[in-house]
Amino acid sequence: MKKLFKYLLLATSLLTVGCNSTSKSTANSQDLVSSSEEEPISTSSNIPSFIKESEWGEEAALASYNTIGAIVPYFEADHFDYKVTKDDYGDPAIWFYLYFDTQETAESKITDYAYAAWEQEGYECVIKPNRFFDEETYSYWEQNVLYADLVIDDTNAIEIQALASQKAYNGTLMGCLGLFCFNYIPNNNPNAFPSYAVSTVCGRFNDVPKLEGEDLTFSFQFFLYEGYKCLEIVVTSNTSYYELEEQYFYALLGKMFTIAQYDDLEQDFTNVGFFQTGEYPEFEDCKCYYAYPNGANYIVYFDYDLNRSAFYIDILPLLG
Repeated sequence: MKKLFKYLLLATSLLTVGCNSTSKSTANSQDLVSSSEEEPISTSSNIPSFIKESEWGEEAALASYNTIGAIVPYFEADHFDYKVTKDDYGDPAIWFYLYFDTQETAESKITDYAYAAWEQEGYECVIKPNRFFDEETYSYWEQNVLYADLVIDDTNAIEIQALASQKAYNGTLMGCLGLFCFNYIPNNNPNAFPSYAVSTVCGRFNDVPKLEGEDLTFSFQFFLYEGYKCLEIVVTSNTSYYELEEQYFYALLGKMFTIAQYDDLEQDFTNVGFFQTGEYPEFEDCKCYYAYPNGANYIVYFDYDLNRSAFYIDILPLLG
């Protein structure tokens, strides 16, 4: 599942004047494009030919390959530049800025780029209207965003989000199609507990028990909490969600997790330990439980929501 981003930041980033790089017109595909200070560009003679021959030019193609493991599908524009950066989660990302004469022209190119991404590399593309909130004017506006996805393997996929706006190029305000490119973990097997996604949050301390069952379906997404990367797993099933919650409650106990109720969160977690006293808690329905293993730096929150017909497992870093 894809990461949740602050889309307003992506939209307004197109309105900034610079991207810490320089560029030349792309009328000639061999023109030297921007070189970001954040991404060292190799000049080794063993650069693969598909990078050297890219229509982006060698530098931009190499920066893309080094950042997301692939070359962003090419699209011709009046000018372009790029920026190697990090996404909201601190993971490598690369932004391409394609310049056109007007914003209307840039907006008309979203569909054309979707076709180019599908034709060149087989990206699955969908264009959706997104609603944005402007904190300065306290008003909303709606704009189309392209989501182009390419699954590499079970642990890696690429998404390109394309958004049209305006941006200054060499001091002139132009229409701009921004391509925001990053990696994410795909949900290729919805019938299996997403252990790899869990490991990216918990690291080497990962002892989170799996939830298993023939009728279980899993989806997941990453989100930010207090600036930290967190994971939400959504489980749907024909089994009663009360039974799933009870099953997971005792699975966590079997892994020697300490379990606390929501009301206990204000307490010092070092003093909330059922295993320290040898007492096992009794499971109670609808108590919004938190659990954590000894010595680990994460918390597992789990409950079910009948309104949304799903069982939720959230994994968050233990803050403070």
